[in-house]
Amino acid sequence: MQRLSIILIMLFLSGCQFSGYRFVGYDLNTPEGVNQYVNDTIQYSYYHSKDPRPIEQIRESGIGNCTDIASYKQYLLTKAGITSYFVKGVTIDNQLHAVVMVYEDGDRWFLDNRQPFMTRTVFKDRFYNVDTREVMQ
Repeated sequence: MQRLSIILIMLFLSGCQFSGYRFVGYDLNTPEGVNQYVNDTIQYSYYHSKDPRPIEQIRESGIGNCTDIASYKQYLLTKAGITSYFVKGVTIDNQLHAVVMVYEDGDRWFLDNRQPFMTRTVFKDRFYNVDTREVMQ
């Protein structure tokens, strides 16, 4: 262990830079960690699909539409024991979209592949739940 520490210190002092490495410190036991992890590892690609693809396909390909990404986030949240809701909706400007909603400390939060962090709104405007037509602000 001491030898490894010395090598790492020598590399650091010599100005050696590491490239091609990805941050792996995500806390997948929190909604924030799940949101950041999935947004960082799954690239958004538009294609029309009514239902999400299987989780393994999403994970292996590293590509998904908003339905796939929301499904993957909900899967990870469920594995972490966090209750979440898959929400498919239509925005005011008539765009179909899917997000995940969680309640944390009494507040409703959305995990959206188009936002780098959890938000209280979707698209900074109103979002209509397809199933209930509830306005989510």
